[in-house]
Amino acid sequence: ENARMQPFALNDVFTLDTPYLRKTKDSVPPAAYSWWPFRGFGLRDSNLSPDFPTSAQLSLRQLALEGGPDAQGVVAVTAPVIAKVLEVIGPIEVPEYHETVTAQNMEALVRRYTESAAARASSNHEQFLLLMGRAFMEKLHGLQATQLVTIAQHMLASLRVKDLQIYLTDPHAEALLTKLGFDGTLAHGPGDALSIVDDDLSGNKSNLFTALAYKDVVTLDTQGTATHNLTLTYKFDSSTHPELLRYLYGRRVYRTYLRIYTSPDTKLSALDGFSERLQQFQQINKSDEPGRQMWGGYVYVRDGVFYTLHFTWSTPHVATRDASGQWRYALTIQRQSGVNDYLDLQVTAPGDTTPALRYSGALDQDRVFSLPS
Repeated sequence: ENARMQPFALNDVFTLDTPYLRKTKDSVPPAAYSWWPFRGFGLRDSNLSPDFPTSAQLSLRQLALEGGPDAQGVVAVTAPVIAKVLEVIGPIEVPEYHETVTAQNMEALVRRYTESAAARASSNHEQFLLLMGRAFMEKLHGLQATQLVTIAQHMLASLRVKDLQIYLTDPHAEALLTKLGFDGTLAHGPGDALSIVDDDLSGNKSNLFTALAYKDVVTLDTQGTATHNLTLTYKFDSSTHPELLRYLYGRRVYRTYLRIYTSPDTKLSALDGFSERLQQFQQINKSDEPGRQMWGGYVYVRDGVFYTLHFTWSTPHVATRDASGQWRYALTIQRQSGVNDYLDLQVTAPGDTTPALRYSGALDQDRVFSLPS
């Protein structure tokens, strides 16, 4: 109200999930996500779709099933967003734990008090996060106008890179998010597109030590077809952060369900790298997102061992030639929220022997690569 945060309560999701799952031990996700490996599907698990409105709607349905209140929307916040706000409002105190939380130590403190062996043995291992959240919200009251403006600027920047995602049930408000490009949807527009979604299902924290890089070599032909040769490389190396080894809980395998989304009329010609251990859960040319082609399967990566996957496909009629004879082509590559993967992209026009477009760097936001560049 009037740009001021109103008071509200923060609660642990387990206060809803635990009673619900005791009554419905065989609760399962929607059929589109049959690869989900754990028994007892609850609100905590409902962020399954790379299309944020779809995930948000699933979360709201699960919230209602578990006896939760009506909600006007869903806001997903990553740690960098909270850290940026802490830089503006200053440190917050959590006296129950004798801790001062800053932008620099926040994530380390959260891990210590929620993911250590002692915390996991506790029946209330999310208590620190709850108390920190309440102290954080309290400090947002009574801020100066200059602080509010700075926070608003941070929020807008976070929306652009999907560190902050918002879904609103009011259709007019959601339409405004869509118009501004802030709705977090999976690409469905014309042209070529690629979205790579990595669902860490390890049960440990091996994603702390795991990096994913992908190299996409795209060749255009005179018919306007774009042929992609994509190589994905996982590197799980616990030696990079020895101080965090305790969060592996002794399990040195990174397990993920990997999904590749492309344009709907794409034709897959080659694929290798999905694990054969759970081959029955592979989804090849069977998509959980309308209007998108998808290939999905399990991947197991061992500590200290590089792991690669290869995909080759063609997308017809995505390149055109204008009146001057110049080739035009656009490729949208989307970032997965909360993940900073490395992208190496090359696009070669028809008849050329060298790429007309190159990019090497972090995929820190959704990007559109175009010819002519």
